[in-house]
Amino acid sequence: MNFYLAFMVFTATLCLAHQSLAQATSFKSSLDEELTIKGVVVAPVVDNVSNIYSMPLTNQLRAIAESNKQWSVSDWPENRRITPEELEEKPTLVQQILQRTNSQGLLIARLSKGPRGISLKLNLFSGKEGLLTAQDSIEDFQGFEVADLRVQLETLYKRILNKLPFQGQILSRRANLLTINVGQSVGFKEGDVLNVVQIIKINRHPKFKFIVSTEKEILGRIVITKTDDYLSFANIEMERDTNVIQPNQKVLAIEFKTYTSPEVPATPGLAKDLAQRPDAPIAFGDKPGPWLPRSAPTFGKVALLFGLGPYSINNTLNTAGAVESRQTLTPSLNLESEMWITQQWFASLELRQFLASMKNDLAGSGPSQLNLNSLQTSLHFGYNVLLGEDFWGPKMQIFLGQTSFKSTIDQSSPTAFTSMSFSSMSLGLGMSFPVSDEFPLTLAGKLKYFWNPSVSESPVTSGSSSSARMGQFNVSGTYRLKQHLNLRGDLNYDLYSASFSGLGTRSDSASSASHKITTIGAGFEYLF
Repeated sequence: MNFYLAFMVFTATLCLAHQSLAQATSFKSSLDEELTIKGVVVAPVVDNVSNIYSMPLTNQLRAIAESNKQWSVSDWPENRRITPEELEEKPTLVQQILQRTNSQGLLIARLSKGPRGISLKLNLFSGKEGLLTAQDSIEDFQGFEVADLRVQLETLYKRILNKLPFQGQILSRRANLLTINVGQSVGFKEGDVLNVVQIIKINRHPKFKFIVSTEKEILGRIVITKTDDYLSFANIEMERDTNVIQPNQKVLAIEFKTYTSPEVPATPGLAKDLAQRPDAPIAFGDKPGPWLPRSAPTFGKVALLFGLGPYSINNTLNTAGAVESRQTLTPSLNLESEMWITQQWFASLELRQFLASMKNDLAGSGPSQLNLNSLQTSLHFGYNVLLGEDFWGPKMQIFLGQTSFKSTIDQSSPTAFTSMSFSSMSLGLGMSFPVSDEFPLTLAGKLKYFWNPSVSESPVTSGSSSSARMGQFNVSGTYRLKQHLNLRGDLNYDLYSASFSGLGTRSDSASSASHKITTIGAGFEYLF
């Protein structure tokens, strides 16, 4: 009988242990555990003024993190400087540093001194994937003293903490008494009611990967009984199940949203015509329409522009002399696309089509009118040199690629003009800058250099050997109409010329030929 009783007690104990284990594990989220930060490592601050600000601001950032008491701070393990952009592009590097320092978070800042002031950016990386957790920046700060910049860095640090999807973590539990790792420094006081939550879903920015929003599950509610600067004690008021609330879980202050109560129709049910509701002017405005939030452009842009301008072609024949034709208003269609691979690297494709009807001025040649069709194609890969921390601010572009120009013209007898094709590797330099913060206009310019261009002709040749030159210049202005739509105007100048020597297959060989195009275009840019 005693053996039977002991066996029953042992079985019941196993069942209770299994039940407790199930309760302890059923409310755990791997995503929530990734956001648990107990220690951080502070990277050296990067600046663009020969490291003048690097050491004092690095010491300040470490001192801020240490004084906060929320996280322990580890020493930087690297012998070289690492930029925030390098860590954003290489999550594996973040993972290696966190593993070497036994930390769960990495803080790194960049200072950039530009013509409009100083910009300061602070990044926090965390999680087993090494991705960006939070990012904040201060633009065009007018102070240059280290003391002023220390204040700005502390402001950024506080803003980074406010962007985390929780305010603190539970350190320990004894019975229904809890210890929390934050206190009066974040505004907690005696009597405050907090939710205990766990993160069940993380929504990240599609390009830069920092956390945009999270989805949370409420596990219980607690009441603070005592607070210090960086520590709080609380009682559990309620929890979803026994012992669900455990160390490392997150706490959030309860904040309720309040709304004004608009008047509603006296008759029950839904109004058939929402515009006739008494509260329609408040609810829908003067011009009601569906509202959907739109994310900022992060992937690239496409542009479609229509243009007009003079197009002239010129041949210098050995016997007949100069033969020139020109159309003053030549229509053109310009299609451009730019894909942002990262914040710095991009790829672009440009197609420009020209249609013209040229007069045949070569004596004795026919027909009298010649149809011309020209197509310019450019494919480039480039790098953005940001002159500030803002992608939409002033910047330079360096790009390399291939440019070709093919012009097809009707045949004439004797030959007045030949169809020509130019091709070359192209190296370009661009510059763009916003006019002001108040007026959403951006001015830009591009200049291309062509390396060893080549030329070919059909159906006949102007000489036995040839050399070519190519030139392109562009200035443009874009005016922001909406977040994803710009109005754009362009001025383009293009020159394609060739020199010939020897005798060609045409009846009257030529010494030179050229195409000169000036285009004023306007259209729209769509950013996505």
